[in-house]
Amino acid sequence: MDVFPIAFTAAMLWYFHGEKIFDREELVPVLSLMAAVTFHSLMFFINFWNADINVMFCYTNFGEGGDITTASHIWVKIENKKQDTVKKIIVPVLTESVEIAPGKLQTVYNIEIMKKRMLWSNEKGAFQSIPFPIKENIEFYQTAEGINDKQDEQKALLVWGNNTMKIPIPSFIELY
Repeated sequence: MDVFPIAFTAAMLWYFHGEKIFDREELVPVLSLMAAVTFHSLMFFINFWNADINVMFCYTNFGEGGDITTASHIWVKIENKKQDTVKKIIVPVLTESVEIAPGKLQTVYNIEIMKKRMLWSNEKGAFQSIPFPIKENIEFYQTAEGINDKQDEQKALLVWGNNTMKIPIPSFIELY
């Protein structure tokens, strides 16, 4: 489907001009038109075909030790070791700011990949999985009381995110 405009243009030229297309007088304009249509079609569709090209044309690199506050999207490579494939996608950087104390605002940068949330780590300069508290002894978890006040709730919201799930409901036509 992506190369349809190229094939359509070539078929239309052959239909209207037939073998006359290969005459010396009309060869240069026709080939120039076909080359222009092919080039423009390829430049249009290459953004959909390849994430590398899309990144090169549409985004800038903030480099090593760059400022995450200037980033709007992140280029992520996902490796599937079972199938030995690498998928490259561009995901938006989500910013959440919460007042954790009166007059003190804390901002967290995160991304969501395949329903998994990853937080920005200033120390490592990269996104990493949420650090689950699994290193405590069993008594710590047995005596845990949960979230007590609004400040604890705001701090938990920064780390864990909102406890909601968006499930799109398909229309009747999409089901059948």
